[in-house]
Amino acid sequence: MEPSEPGVPKKRRGCLRGCLLTLLVLIGILLLTGGGLAFLITRTPTVAKKMTPVPVTADAAASFDAKIQEAELLFSESLQQPIRVEITQDEVTARLVQELERRELPIPISHFQVNLKKDMMQISAILKVNGLNVPVVATAEALIEGNEAVVEIKDIQIGSFPVPSFVRDQINDLIKKEAEGLKFELPQGVKSISIEEGMIVLEGF
Repeated sequence: MEPSEPGVPKKRRGCLRGCLLTLLVLIGILLLTGGGLAFLITRTPTVAKKMTPVPVTADAAASFDAKIQEAELLFSESLQQPIRVEITQDEVTARLVQELERRELPIPISHFQVNLKKDMMQISAILKVNGLNVPVVATAEALIEGNEAVVEIKDIQIGSFPVPSFVRDQINDLIKKEAEGLKFELPQGVKSISIEEGMIVLEGF
């Protein structure tokens, strides 16, 4: 039986593995088709080239946790006044990198980055596949379902190769089918989650 990792629900780990394995199968198919596509999937996607490098620090990860605790306290007090909590892309990136480092993944992931733009997030990473460094970039939105924040993938590129929509849909289905998937519980009282330039904003009363 697989041991549980502290702080990481098993279903969320399973969903991440499923998403990575889906991408891994597609990359394997592309590698088998010949050298031309193998070259294309190792090229840095145009979107990734335009992303702002984000430093990954333990302080930023700790700041993420502190802000979530602060948000839980503020929203629990129910002061009936507007509350706004801002979480920077440095904090989001550092916290997600910390989570990835705790997990046993089917393929190595490095250079994980998150950029937050108006109404969307850009996520990039490098996957190590058959000795090749394969850059992957995804564009996603953050939505609220009940009291949870949900990440929904809108677009994925493997190198210079755009991932077909049916693969993207399969990954989103994996997220939705897992009860914990890529969903993150929000403090009670949060009414909206939005993505602004360089930050995620939680608002409510």
